[in-house]
Amino acid sequence: METAPALDFQPALTASRIPPLPGGANGGRFRMREPTSPKQTLEKTIGWLFGGPDYTTDPCPQIHDNVYGLLPDTSDEGRRRLAWELREYRERCRP
Repeated sequence: METAPALDFQPALTASRIPPLPGGANGGRFRMREPTSPKQTLEKTIGWLFGGPDYTTDPCPQIHDNVYGLLPDTSDEGRRRLAWELREYRERCRP
C-alpha cells in the first residue's frame, strides 16, 4: 500500500516574498498614452456637457440633415428655407 508523501511546511529560502498584485503579473508595466490637451478637454468634456453626447463643432452633418428634411416641403417658406440651407452647405461644407 502506497502512502502520500509528507508535506513540508518549511519556507523555501529562494522563494519570492513579494505578494502577487491583483490584475496579473505584468511586471509593473502599464500602457502610456498622450496627455489630454486643453483643446481635447473643451471639445469632448465641455461639449458633451452643453451639447450632448454627439456634440460636434462641424456644422455640415446638421446642415445635411436639414436639407434632406426640407426636400419634401413644397411650401414657399419651405423652399426659401431649403435655398438658404443649400447656400450654407455650398459655402461651409464643400471644399
